[in-house]
Amino acid sequence: MTRLSRSVLLLALLSALVLPACGKKGTINPPEDREDAFTYPEVYPKPSTVVPSRKSDDD
Repeated sequence: MTRLSRSVLLLALLSALVLPACGKKGTINPPEDREDAFTYPEVYPKPSTVVPSRKSDDD
């Protein structure tokens, strides 16, 4: 293996290890005093009470 090949391989390996960490900031937190707007799961209606709507062909 030539010196150039080893250098390229080393650069590729370092890039593969370093680049995935770019832009990571940690966990995502909702804005303070607005936590209630970002709660999950929300309350959904029971499936038995939901009636599917049918779209007509005229739309």
